[in-house]
Amino acid sequence: MKKLFKFDFTVFSAPVIAIYLALSFVFSDFGISAVIGAFLLCAWTGLCFLHFLFVKKGKLELKAPHLLVLALNLFVFVNILRNFSLDRTLIYYVIILVSGSVLFWISSPPTDRILSVTRYSVVGIALLFSVVNIIYTYFPKQVSKVAFSIITKTSISYNNRLAAEGYGFAFGEDVGYTAFIIAFGLAIVWFSIKDKNLKTHLPMIFILAFGLFAVQRRGELIVCLVAITVVTFIKWLKSRKWKVSPISNLKTIVAPILCVVLTLIVFNTVTIDSRYDYHQYLSSDLSSDLSQTEEVEGNVENIDIDKFGNGRMALWKIAIEGFSDKPILGNGWRSFKDMAPESGNIHAINAHNVYLQLLCETGVVGFCIAGTVFVWMLVLVLKKTSKTTDQKNCKYYLLGIYIILAMLGQGVIDNSLYYPYWIQAFQLMLFFVFLRKETQQSQITD
Repeated sequence: MKKLFKFDFTVFSAPVIAIYLALSFVFSDFGISAVIGAFLLCAWTGLCFLHFLFVKKGKLELKAPHLLVLALNLFVFVNILRNFSLDRTLIYYVIILVSGSVLFWISSPPTDRILSVTRYSVVGIALLFSVVNIIYTYFPKQVSKVAFSIITKTSISYNNRLAAEGYGFAFGEDVGYTAFIIAFGLAIVWFSIKDKNLKTHLPMIFILAFGLFAVQRRGELIVCLVAITVVTFIKWLKSRKWKVSPISNLKTIVAPILCVVLTLIVFNTVTIDSRYDYHQYLSSDLSSDLSQTEEVEGNVENIDIDKFGNGRMALWKIAIEGFSDKPILGNGWRSFKDMAPESGNIHAINAHNVYLQLLCETGVVGFCIAGTVFVWMLVLVLKKTSKTTDQKNCKYYLLGIYIILAMLGQGVIDNSLYYPYWIQAFQLMLFFVFLRKETQQSQITD
């Protein structure tokens, strides 16, 4: 068995997670593609575990990040058992959470070359999403015609509804995931910029920023830009200690900012009448369908949901009421989805605010445990960032800070902790910051 696993393939766990994350739009609909994707991820985890048992002899190196990941898994499992319901969404979430956590515990440190493949796997898909949405902005009917000949009927219906509401083209029946991937790709490119690669990276920033504007997801856009701004400020503070000229350093900070500003100007000045007309056409059909539905199923709560925009205020109210009923331990994991239909919002499965939903489902105790995990993890990354003097190390640490800040920020308007793609982004942060071999000149111990 040892000869069979002589080559340490566990160093490729990070790109495996990144590729799975980037291709999540393929593993959607909980159809055969989702089953195949989950099987492949579990198979890779199983192979890595066998390597860990027979080659590494089961020796675990447990540090603070490993214990925090263990705490997160235990926290989720305990609350799942408190409100157990076996469904495909929960199974998929558990597979993503457990497989990524196990891979972090048992994989060998990846090289910088492998982590470059990891990062640009996400960037490649992010560029694809951006280009499609840019073209969709100006040629919505043509893009829809081509796409609708490939995707499923449910995806067609979903994208038509989104277009009627003014959003861009969504992959994997999730416009939030689409915006998330583009924003993640933008952050990766942003914090990889050096004076030598400005000519290649600035065009990518322009395309990714344009795509993020075109998707029209204000929440992901604001969170991305705010998180990038905060981390860029940290980068500026650190860069004063690097052995680079002040002018070169200033260029790497100012140039991408100016590029995003230019992208915004271009996006708002170039006419998009074709997409507006398409939006008007679809929205008229949607309004007709909704009016018929309201005649049959109209109720007071639906009026509130429309009034407050996507029902967020109504959903937050439900979460607060659920927390009031059981403030200490909450109602159990994913119990909110059973409360929402009682309000008349039969489509709601989350509170669109991870903090309120955690209070509702896990109470004050669970909220403090989850908060401790992420805040402590952020503190660990910040400590590494403050101690290192190496620019290459800092690039990965800054990206790690961005991931945590974006996840916490997105939690204000959505349920980032409950989405598998956010969990996988968090797992990639673990590889970038805590598993990667640091540059020798600035080795740091936890």
